[in-house]
Formats: sequence, structure tokens, C-alpha cells
Amino acid sequence: MELLQEMTLLAESDAKSAKAQISIVAQRELSAQGLEEKETEESSLPATVEGVERRMIREALVRSGGVQTRAAEILGISERALRYKLNKYGLRGDESSSS
Repeated sequence: MELLQEMTLLAESDAKSAKAQISIVAQRELSAQGLEEKETEESSLPATVEGVERRMIREALVRSGGVQTRAAEILGISERALRYKLNKYGLRGDESSSS
């Protein structure tokens, strides 16, 4: 899991720097998936965005040790928005112990 390793390395960065780095990683991930989509033509843009969003949420929860307030700060969204997305994607708020 290259993405997980890369995001773990970001844990030492401050919040603003981490947000910028997460954004770069997400853009790279979208680009990689975009190439797959062109080859297979099975995925849609909403599905790709959802996948990246799920991964970013999981990584933020790992970085925050499962603390949703901190994860929301890392993502640059409100706690309410994070809770909505956790519910929407069927994620648990304690992703710090899972991958």
C-alpha cells in the first residue's frame, strides 16, 4: 500500500503542509485512476472521486489516531461534514487501527 505508507510519512508535518501534501497525493491518485478508467472505461467520475475521498478520510483518521476533530482539520472540512461522509460511505470513525 504505497498510499498508506506515503500518508503515514506525512504524519510529522503540520496541518497546513499536510493538507497540501494530501492534495498532491490525491491528485496523483486521481490521475492514476483516470488512466485505468480510460483503459477499462468501467468507472465513472463520481465513483473515482468517492474512492479518493474514502481513502483521504481513512488516511486522515489514521494520522489523527482516530480523533475525528483532528481528522476534519487535516481534511479542511467541518466535523459535521466528516460525520456525514463517514455515514455516507459506511466508514467507522475509528479507522486508526484498520487499513
